[in-house]
Amino acid sequence: MKDKVLIVDDDNSICLLLKNFFEIKGLKVETVDNGYFALKKIKEFKPDLIILDIMMPRMDGYEVCSKIRDMEDESAKTPIIIMSALNNLENVKKAIAYGANDYIIKPIKLDLILNKIQKYLDVKKEKTNKTDNVLLEITEKAYIVDIHGPINEITYSGIQKITNSLETKKFIIFFFHDITEVEVSVVRNIIDYCNLLKFKDKFFAVEDTNFYNLAEVVIRKYNLKLFKTLIEAYEKVE
Repeated sequence: MKDKVLIVDDDNSICLLLKNFFEIKGLKVETVDNGYFALKKIKEFKPDLIILDIMMPRMDGYEVCSKIRDMEDESAKTPIIIMSALNNLENVKKAIAYGANDYIIKPIKLDLILNKIQKYLDVKKEKTNKTDNVLLEITEKAYIVDIHGPINEITYSGIQKITNSLETKKFIIFFFHDITEVEVSVVRNIIDYCNLLKFKDKFFAVEDTNFYNLAEVVIRKYNLKLFKTLIEAYEKVE
């Protein structure tokens, strides 16, 4: 399956140049000329990466970037490369503050932007395909079981393997973050399993909004302690 790139720029000549170049390189490309249509296109096209101009009609690139990061699905994590003629440091800092991953100054160097795109697409594939997504951190106060990536049977097995070897006199925090996909039945199995563990106390930190809502339904059933960040959970450990 081809990687998908969305180009958002009101300069039609730039859109056409990049579209033709990227398609020759094997990418699937869509273009839109303003931020309003970009937000609609993201929902339909589900790009793997977004190239975004700053100065556009109706909605500038900063606002578009912010709205993408506020989306309530996986689109919020899509890599965004800002492409702009604004070439001072303040613009770069502002773009990063609004959620951009990278910044390229016009006029565009095709090889440079292609290399940057490939870098972010490779990182995204690595995260998606990774199976060792359960890690253990031992602190003075507690064990932290760090869980990220897909929530599936492999994740479930990883949690079992790690927790089976721990001393139960300590606290334990299950920290869910950067979740890429979820098998609902596995969520229930994981919480059922964690509920039965005999640790001094158990805490759950779930940083992903969508997954938090799902976890809350299952975790509240057992009156387990649920927090939105690892810091909040860790501060409750006494």
